Amino acid sequence: MGIEITNDIELTIPGYPPGLVVHASRPASLREFIMLRKFERLGSLAEDSMEEVDAALVEFGNTFLTSWNVDRRGEPVPANGEGLASLPAMFQFSVLKAWLNGIGGAGLSGPLADASPSGEPSPEQLATTGAS
Repeated sequence: MGIEITNDIELTIPGYPPGLVVHASRPASLREFIMLRKFERLGSLAEDSMEEVDAALVEFGNTFLTSWNVDRRGEPVPANGEGLASLPAMFQFSVLKAWLNGIGGAGLSGPLADASPSGEPSPEQLATTGAS
């Protein structure tokens, strides 16, 4: 029997009852890692970007949420993007933050363009340091 490698994680959502269970998955494809860039912009809540924020939240839920025990008025809320979007904003952001913590912030580093492909300082970096 082999070792099973899974992308599943259980999220701890601070400020909510200890019985709350939220399961999600880690990014498994390059497309999903690239999608993380959308989530970085969720912190920008300008009115003109609210549709983008809503769409990114639904896409997050549909892609990464796998199960939870969340009810509303005695009825289960689906563990997907639409279910997440129907819940209070503070819970939405708590889930997203717990997920980012759970995956270790993977894919959320600075832009790749800052470094040169060979690992040596770029000409721009050399110019700002005065080195040659």
